[in-house]
Amino acid sequence: MTEAPLAIYIDMAVPDRDRLVKLVTDYGGIANPSYSSVSFMLGQNLFKQYSHKKGKIVLDARWVDECIRIGCLQDRHTNWAGCKVTGTE
Repeated sequence: MTEAPLAIYIDMAVPDRDRLVKLVTDYGGIANPSYSSVSFMLGQNLFKQYSHKKGKIVLDARWVDECIRIGCLQDRHTNWAGCKVTGTE
């Protein structure tokens, strides 16, 4: 069974956004241009608006690099590799 590609929204304000978009697509994900249809969003400035919405996870942009460094997708079981935005950063 093949899993669907992971769709991620990367906020326009994220430093090095173009590099992250390329990494996401190179590793089989989808860099979605809209945040409305995705569960995963990269960008700390999205925290206040989306952190309490059901089905939305706001992650620091370093999450992409951490997943690649570790060699697998980091999710809730691995505490998002310490990259989940909590508002205390």
